[in-house]
Parts: sequence; C-alpha cells; structure tokens
Amino acid sequence: MEKNNLNIMKTFYLFIISILFCTAATAQADFAKYVTTAKTSYAKPDLEDTRYNLMLALQQLDMKVGQEILKVLPEKIDTISAQKKNDNVAANSAGFIGTTIHRDYGSLQTNKLEVDIVSNSPLVASLNAWLNNPMFAQMSGRKAMKVDGYKGSYTYELSESTDAAGNTVKIPRSEMQIPIFSSLITVKCDFMTEDQFVKALNTIPVSKIAEMLK
Repeated sequence: MEKNNLNIMKTFYLFIISILFCTAATAQADFAKYVTTAKTSYAKPDLEDTRYNLMLALQQLDMKVGQEILKVLPEKIDTISAQKKNDNVAANSAGFIGTTIHRDYGSLQTNKLEVDIVSNSPLVASLNAWLNNPMFAQMSGRKAMKVDGYKGSYTYELSESTDAAGNTVKIPRSEMQIPIFSSLITVKCDFMTEDQFVKALNTIPVSKIAEMLK
C-alpha cells in the first residue's frame, strides 16, 4: 500500500513538472492518449466513452491551434506592445463554445487594446445575417468594414465618463467583430480615434488566422 502511494505521488509530481516545463509536449501526449483511448472504446464498443475521448482530443487540438495563432499576432500594434504575460488559450468543456484566445496590448487603461478569438461562437450566425443584409446595417448604427479582405462589423461611439477631477469627459470606444467560418475575432479599444483604430486593425493578420482556423 505504501509503495502504491509512493508511486502515485511520484506520478503526480512528474505530471506537475511536465505542466510547468513541457506544456507543448504534454499536450501532444494527451492528444495521442485520448485518440488511443477513443479507438479502444470504439472497438469494445463503448460509443459514449469514444465520443468523450474524441472531444478531449479535439480540445487539445484547439488549444494547440490557439497557441500557434498567438505566435502570428504582432508584437506591437502601433506603439502599443503586446502584454504576453496575459496571453490565454482556454478550452470550454461545457460544449457551448469552443476555444477562447486572448491577448492584451498596452498596460494602461487609457492605452489598451484587446484581441479575442472564440471558435464555435454563437454570435457568428446573427453577425453574418447582419453583414449580408444592408437594411439591417442601416438600422443598427454599425457599419461594415473589411480587414485583410474579411468583412466585419465596426462600432464607434463616444461614451461619457468622469475624470479624477470630477469633470465629464467623452471617451472614444471602438469595437470590430469579424466572423471567420464558425469563429469570431473581436478587437476592442478605448481612447483611440477612428483613424487610429482602423490603422491598428490593419496590423492584425486576419487572413493568416483564417487559414489556421480552417
């Protein structure tokens, strides 16, 4: 019993080390493990377990794609540097949406831009309907815009806020949503003019990201 406990602790310790120092290799190993288990379950047959392990394998694959997408995002957007310590790729286990990829640019609230990419986004269908119907576009106050050849929905507004001295100030807020297949790219920024935001958008390699999301 004591030997078994020792073996379990050793295995657990090695697992933690692999997470800390060999994340990519671990992800690949997990992917292979889930695929192998799915094959074994299918042969039994245990279709429920097969489906479950295939789902886990696909999550690992999506996580890998997310890490690769972060690599193609620019180091800087205009003068704002990427805050790579905040990079995040998360797989959703609930099954409603897929993987979420996040990157921040800029460290100050008054100089910050956010990029989010969500696979299997539930918003894609309604956004595509809006983009393909000019009447909806005119009624909503948004406007269609292309970034790197891909059409999206652009919103710009001046939002009122109060500064430290108690004065009312107007803060420009911009958001761009670009549907790519079943995924959604969202770029948000405060305190940029429209021209500055459009310039920032054109530094994002949307076509490269689209190739990776296929």
